[in-house]
Amino acid sequence: MTSLVSNLPAEWMGTTFRNDPGFYHGRPAFASNVLALQSEPSLTPAKVQAAGNAEDYFRVASNVSTCFELALARQVGATVEEVYTFSSRNFPYICVGVANPGRTVHVYHEAGGEPPASLVAGAGKLESLGCRLAFHAGAVCPHPGDIVIVSVPALKAAVPAGAHVQVSPEQQALHIADASAVDPAAILRRRKRLCTPLTTPMCKHQLSLLAGLPSTPPSPPSAEGAASLFAHLQTMSGSPAYAACPPVVCSAGLPAICSLWLTLANEGGADVIMASTCYGGSSELTDIFDKNDEGGSMLNKHKFDITGTNPILPAIQKTLDEVAAKKSAMPRTVLFVEIPTNPDMKVPDITMLDQALRDYKEKTGKEVMLLVDTTFAPGSQVLQKLTDLGSPITSMVFISLSKSVSRGKTCAGTLVAGGQSTSRELLDRVRPFAELLGATASDDQMSFLSDNHDGVEARCKQAYGNAKAIGDTLCAAVKKCTGRDMALNFVTDDNAAVGFTSSTFSFNLPPQEGAALEDNLELAQIFVDKLTANDGFKPCVSFGQDNGLVYCTVPATSTQGAISLEDKAKQAVEGVQLTRLSFPPTLDLDHVLKVVEASVVQSYSNKKSRK
Repeated sequence: MTSLVSNLPAEWMGTTFRNDPGFYHGRPAFASNVLALQSEPSLTPAKVQAAGNAEDYFRVASNVSTCFELALARQVGATVEEVYTFSSRNFPYICVGVANPGRTVHVYHEAGGEPPASLVAGAGKLESLGCRLAFHAGAVCPHPGDIVIVSVPALKAAVPAGAHVQVSPEQQALHIADASAVDPAAILRRRKRLCTPLTTPMCKHQLSLLAGLPSTPPSPPSAEGAASLFAHLQTMSGSPAYAACPPVVCSAGLPAICSLWLTLANEGGADVIMASTCYGGSSELTDIFDKNDEGGSMLNKHKFDITGTNPILPAIQKTLDEVAAKKSAMPRTVLFVEIPTNPDMKVPDITMLDQALRDYKEKTGKEVMLLVDTTFAPGSQVLQKLTDLGSPITSMVFISLSKSVSRGKTCAGTLVAGGQSTSRELLDRVRPFAELLGATASDDQMSFLSDNHDGVEARCKQAYGNAKAIGDTLCAAVKKCTGRDMALNFVTDDNAAVGFTSSTFSFNLPPQEGAALEDNLELAQIFVDKLTANDGFKPCVSFGQDNGLVYCTVPATSTQGAISLEDKAKQAVEGVQLTRLSFPPTLDLDHVLKVVEASVVQSYSNKKSRK
């Protein structure tokens, strides 16, 4: 253990990891590779890195968190698929409940293992998330058909008879003792969508302690550093720097959205309108609320379709009209829109969007909220644009801080209130729900953010410039190979001029003339594979990193894994799926341009040479 901790690779400290077959093994195989390292006479970071990757993204699991979970599993005689850590002391309990809607989770505790008081006090508010918790004193009793958790100071090998799960709030860890009662895959999936593993710095600290090495836990930022971060998140979003109503900053983007959805669900529910092809995590998170009929008021999801050449504003208006016609009993309607959209990079006219929501509000008499995901352009100051219009619509900005703001150093997400008093009042009501979930960002996350948020606007402009140059070269190379003009899904020059400087674009390569259908179905992935065979390109689903790497993905098989097959199919053009490329602020532009040109030529070569 000591040698492993002393040789953790730098590559393991980030938030994204290689997901190509040579490195991406999944938890069990990765754990086996790590255990095999024990026989190595002298470890080096290179040898440790050769163990591969457990997952491709921190929110699913990092290699460091999986190593810590493996260490805990071995202490209790379990497998790595039966032990999970969380960035929250509350969420191990919540995760079991959310993964098993309709079943009560009965929590017993041993001395020193009391569940967090905030969870016990607020458990009733979690029922709209499908989580039903009951707390008991005394010896564990059977509860047929339900789930029993025993809360302990530290995970241990001996689990009381009748308990399906043990949880240690101090270790922020969960051990599934009976996988027939609690599905490990369901726990992993819910952690991915609603929480995160214990952060990498905290796992490294815990591993060091297990190895007998001196270690101190990560420190929070200074008060001045935190205040500067909060103010910058507000001003880059277009809100005045309200010190009395700071942004809510959570351990990842989805927990921030979950905190808002849970608030609205407890305030009578809401109709949520979102793109059919939005980020898959946001979509599946909303489905968790929408599909759960336990606990009364929930969220109803409604989709608008902006695939292909479908314009965004008419699509939104069509769904607004449909929701209005349904005469829903929900007291509030939320339009959740990514600007620019993912992965199409469409930007609606803000004036027309605001007017559509005003008209809907007047027509239905309902409370209306606009939630804008500005992750692709965090400095776009959308809230100021709404203020300039005198908009009365309650508004918030959501940003996944894991990307451009933190430069890929940590996961986090934020909600920033708009200028309306109703916006600030709602955000203040979200805070206790974020705390109930245990979703607020940890000390190490806040320190990373405080150290890296400065300059995000300039970084985004630089990355946009790189994307624009590479997009021009890509289209020219495709034209030369196919004789066809390829449309690039990218922000316009006018969009960029008003702050929507995205570092990402997407496109559908023209099909290869005369090729078999299956060849064109594979064309997007073939192109990504050609790109990522080169230095400076990474097969992953992220963007906004400041590490010189180009990120390449086919969204239908990665970021949109939770989107329906029907909606993903709409993104294909002439049988070719959508490809998305994302660019850093600094890179070797000449090298990237050459690789892009060569990869286009290689992808359009004959079938035999592609194999």
